[in-house]
Amino acid sequence: MNIPDIGPIIILCFILITYLFSAYEKINDWKAQLEFYSKMFQSTFIAKAITPVIVFILGLEVIISTLTGLGIWDIIVNESYVFSVYALIASSILFTMLLFGLRMVKDYVGSARIAIYFLLSVFGLYWTQSMVSIA
Repeated sequence: MNIPDIGPIIILCFILITYLFSAYEKINDWKAQLEFYSKMFQSTFIAKAITPVIVFILGLEVIISTLTGLGIWDIIVNESYVFSVYALIASSILFTMLLFGLRMVKDYVGSARIAIYFLLSVFGLYWTQSMVSIA
């Protein structure tokens, strides 16, 4: 591991913590999460399919957490960014989907907050891809 690797590792750690805690909260308190999201999306077309949507998002969070953890390991051990790039692409896609949902229910404050996470994901993707082209 080199000094330039530390920036992407910090971003990946942030993304990892974000998704791990989100997945943990959904798993640990499923009933409250289901109730919260059902109420939030009750006036949208997602209302009837809220359980599969939450399961899908939970699955993506677990996959992204795994890819992110592998990405951190891969950078430290192999100085490779392959898993990191995949993790950050998937993270950016998930944040876009979450942004869409928040905009649909007109949660503008939540949308602004998600946009910050999205930008961090895209910046991390740009940074890791630039490291791949250097290596």
